Amino acid sequence: MAEKLETLVARLEAAVSKLELKSTGSADAAGEDEESPSVIAFGDFLDADVTTFFDAASKIGGAVKQQATQVFDAFRAQREFLVAVSKCKKPSVADFQVALKPTSDPMVAAQDMKDNRSEHKNHLALVSEGIGALGWVTMAPTPGPYVKEMLDAALFYGNKILVETKRAPEHVAYFNSFRDMLNNLASYIKDHHRTGIQWNASGIELKEFLASGGSKQAATSAAPAPVAGIPAPPPPPSVSMLQNVAPATGGANPGALFAELNKGGAITKGLKKVTDDMKAKNRADRSGVVSELPKKTPVSTASGKRAPAKPPRFEKEGNKWYIENQVDNETIEVDSDSMKNAAYIFGCSGKARRTVVQLKNKLNAVTVDSCSKTSVVIDEVIGSIEIVNCKSVEVQVSVAVPIITIDKCSACTLYLMSEKVRGPFVGNICLFPIYCLVRRRQWRRR
Repeated sequence: MAEKLETLVARLEAAVSKLELKSTGSADAAGEDEESPSVIAFGDFLDADVTTFFDAASKIGGAVKQQATQVFDAFRAQREFLVAVSKCKKPSVADFQVALKPTSDPMVAAQDMKDNRSEHKNHLALVSEGIGALGWVTMAPTPGPYVKEMLDAALFYGNKILVETKRAPEHVAYFNSFRDMLNNLASYIKDHHRTGIQWNASGIELKEFLASGGSKQAATSAAPAPVAGIPAPPPPPSVSMLQNVAPATGGANPGALFAELNKGGAITKGLKKVTDDMKAKNRADRSGVVSELPKKTPVSTASGKRAPAKPPRFEKEGNKWYIENQVDNETIEVDSDSMKNAAYIFGCSGKARRTVVQLKNKLNAVTVDSCSKTSVVIDEVIGSIEIVNCKSVEVQVSVAVPIITIDKCSACTLYLMSEKVRGPFVGNICLFPIYCLVRRRQWRRR
C-alpha cells in the first residue's frame, strides 16, 4: 500500500510540474509574441523525455528521485533560457553567466549527489556524469557532439546498473529513459541549434529581460526610427558671385570656328606635306625585335608566411588521452588502465608514411577528427567510435564495439577483426567508405 501511495504522489508531482511549465510558457496578455519553434520543440522534449525519466526515477525513490528532481528543474530552467535567447540580443559575458545560473545551480546539485556509499551509487553516478550535457548552450559551432560525449561517459555506469540489478524492469526503464533523454536532446540540437544558439539581433537587452522576470515576453523588434525629411535646397548664389566667375579657358569659340569653315579649299594651305620617311611603316626607330619587358616584382601578400604548424600533443588529462597534430609517427601507443578512459585523435597526418596509433585494452569512447593518412588500431570500446572530417584513414577494431559513426569522411576503411563488432554503423556524407570483416589475420600497414 505504501509503495502504491508513493507512486501516486510521484505522478501527482510530475503532473504539477507539467502544469507549472505550461503556465510559465503561456501568454499573459493578448498581443504578445508567439514562442519560437525551437522553444516549442524543447517544451515537447521536456514534457515527453524529461518527464519519462522523472517518472522512472520516482519508482526507485530515495536519492535517485531527489536527483531526478534536480535534473527536471535544470531542464525547466534551460527552457526559460532558450526563451531569453529567442527574445534578446547577444549579451555580455557577465549577463550571459547570470542567465545560466538558474540552469547551472540544479545541474551542479545533481552532480554533487554522487555517493559511492549509496545503495544506488551507479544510478547517481550515471546522472552525475551525463547531466553535464546541459552545458551544450556554451558550445560552438557544433554543440551536438558534446552531448554525445557526455552520454558516452555515462554509459559506463549504465552498464553497471544493468549487471548489478540483473536487469530488473524498473532499473532498466531508468537507464533507458536517461539514455533516450540525452539522445533526443542531441537530436533536438541538430534540428534547431546545429551551429549553436542564435540570439535575436533585433531583440531587447538580456538584462532588461531578466529584470522583468522573463514572465512577460518582450517585443522582439525595436520601434523604427522616424523618417527624416528632405533637406532644404542650398541658397541661390548672389549676383556678385556670378560676376566674379571667370570664363573657362580652352573652350570653343563659335565665331572663329565658322570663319575657318567658310575658307573652303583654302583651309588646307596651312598643312605640311608628309614625306616617305615620316610614314609609320618607314620609321627608323621601328624594329622587328621586341625588347625584353621588365620583370614584374612579385607583390608580397599581407600574411607573408604560412601559419606555423601546431605542435604535436600526446598527453592524458583526466580520463581522456589527447593525440593531436602527429605527422609520420608510427610509434604512438596508449595502454588504457581503466574502462573510463577515452581517446581523442585530432589533426594527425602522414606525408612520408602513415601515422599509426595503437589503443590497447578497453576504452570508453574513441574520436578520430580531421585526420588524413592515419591508421588507428583499437582493441575494444564499450561506448562508441566516431570518425569525422577525415580523409584516407584506416580503423581496425580487434575485439568489440557497440556503435561506429562515420561523418563527412572520404576513403575511410574499417577492419573488423571479430564477429562481436555488431554495429550499427551510422554514415553521413561519406565518399568511398569501405567496410571489411577480416578473420585470422592481423592488420598491417600498407
